[in-house]
Amino acid sequence: MQFLTVSAFVCSIMVIVAPTPKGKDCEIENLDIYLAISNFLNDISTYDRDVERISLYEGLLFIECCNVTGLEQLRQYGPVLTHCSSVQPMFEVDIVSDGPIEVVMNWMTYTGMKGTLTVGAKLTRFSLKLQAYSWSTGSPMRLELVEAALPLATENTYVGVTGVSDIARAVTIFLSSVLPSVTERLWNYYFFKYLDSIINWKSFNLFVSHEDDSPGVEEFR
Repeated sequence: MQFLTVSAFVCSIMVIVAPTPKGKDCEIENLDIYLAISNFLNDISTYDRDVERISLYEGLLFIECCNVTGLEQLRQYGPVLTHCSSVQPMFEVDIVSDGPIEVVMNWMTYTGMKGTLTVGAKLTRFSLKLQAYSWSTGSPMRLELVEAALPLATENTYVGVTGVSDIARAVTIFLSSVLPSVTERLWNYYFFKYLDSIINWKSFNLFVSHEDDSPGVEEFR
């Protein structure tokens, strides 16, 4: 009896530590995930988004949001993590900036005063979760964003304003330096709102694999 118990225990341990065979759903033909991400980052850096006009305080203040500069400095950070499932393979990738990215908004009051408000971050890092799918057997493999971009780190945020007095500008700079958490939340809100609006734009569906015999991916519109 003791021998049977020990044998069963050993067999259980062997099952637990045995390597899991790689399923066919992990093997994606004609899809270069690294090239896909590179193409995606290049596309969003040149994407021209429509400016949204926002009225605040019952028409006393108007804001045009937003233009974003520095997107060309985004790059992949670390390897792509692949998650195999019985449905469709999923990928996770971190994106980091090599320099400052700024969100620029134009503002104007009902009296005609106008200027710009700039919220920047010298370093940002976020994660994208992607899923591979195909419309039908033999059709090109596509990647879609599963959920909104996930902020991981935002450092050295700052605020700048034009069109106001020197005192008001100095106060703005001072407050952004002593209250970095407020500036960080402001930047995260507007930057990721802008990023999600690009990804979710009707004419922008992330990546698609080539329909010919050559490996790689191209933008799908």
